[in-house]
Amino acid sequence: MEKVQEEEVRSKMEWQVATQRKATAESDLKWTRGQLEKVEKTSEGIQEMEKVQKVVGRLSMQVKGLSNPRMSLERFFLAQRFEEVLISSNVRLKVLSGGRFLLRRADEAEGGRRAKVGLDLDVYDNYTGQERPANTLSGGQMFLSSLALALGLADVVQSRSGGIRMDALFIDEGFGSLDDETLQTALKVLSELREGRMVGVISHVGELKRQIRSGFEVVPSPTGSVVRSI
Repeated sequence: MEKVQEEEVRSKMEWQVATQRKATAESDLKWTRGQLEKVEKTSEGIQEMEKVQKVVGRLSMQVKGLSNPRMSLERFFLAQRFEEVLISSNVRLKVLSGGRFLLRRADEAEGGRRAKVGLDLDVYDNYTGQERPANTLSGGQMFLSSLALALGLADVVQSRSGGIRMDALFIDEGFGSLDDETLQTALKVLSELREGRMVGVISHVGELKRQIRSGFEVVPSPTGSVVRSI
């Protein structure tokens, strides 16, 4: 009888232990499942963040001009304004070059594939029917192109400044690189610009001194340069 009672007590104890272990195991399983759900949610969040990071990374590279077409956002907006300047400049250059040259934005920058594009210039030559870099122009041709760009820029700035006029324009040198015929063409354009504004020219070319009668002359002397009206 005692053995039966002892066996019964031992069985109850073992059942209690087993019950406790089961409860512990179930609690551990529930905690593990909760942690697993958190891990899965965290993993999903990380994956979403990685997708966003890739998009933002590509956008950042594009805005900085580090990926094709290698044009930063800043250069893109400048290029749009530059197109306006070129349109106005080509009207001037057509006259100055006798219809020979047109300025165009280069599709590829100098320096190869790694260079940034957007603000480099090519020139289209109607004599050859070909496009080439603007730096291949001769000295006189380069001066005419620079003059056309300066005038085109002045036109665009004036048109975008609420009607504010640019009443003065100064041109420093470059006329000495022009032949007689081209010089006369440039002077004709400058004479047309004088309507309603002042055009100042800094030059040593004798023909300019002859045609531009009002101005100032800088005369060197042992005691220093002297400016006198002519």
